[in-house]
Amino acid sequence: MTRSVWIPAVAILGTLALAACQGPVGLVSRIEAPRLVSPPSGARMLCLGAGGAGARPSQEPSPAPTPTPQPNELAWTNVRGVGYYQVEIYRAADARLVVTRRVDPGDAQEIRLECGADYQWRVAAVAEYPADPAWSDVWLFTIEASSAGATTFMVARAR
Repeated sequence: MTRSVWIPAVAILGTLALAACQGPVGLVSRIEAPRLVSPPSGARMLCLGAGGAGARPSQEPSPAPTPTPQPNELAWTNVRGVGYYQVEIYRAADARLVVTRRVDPGDAQEIRLECGADYQWRVAAVAEYPADPAWSDVWLFTIEASSAGATTFMVARAR
């Protein structure tokens, strides 16, 4: 090829390659979806919280100290290139969104949920670069019933 033919050919091929990479809104990359780790789908978890709005502290002296139970944990795998994670928790009975929380990489968020209910949850990896969020599968868990109106804490974090 002569020089005058070569330059337009490279320009045309470069334009075609760019057009092939562009989506309807411009360049869009992909990010890996996180994999849920715990609790396993279908797990039954203890209600670790104390009573509801009507609960009152006991006037009796406390017994010997007992170890503080660790909070229930929602955990998923780390994703490379993530800007943050978006956690969504739904009530399984009516698919009502009860929690949506941003969790930064390396951070943990405390979430309070009612005991005696079934929940579904999922996590999205939201990239630091232009990409659509990538959602995990949806898993189900149950928090055992306790006293009326009791709530429990969950900790959400990437591992």
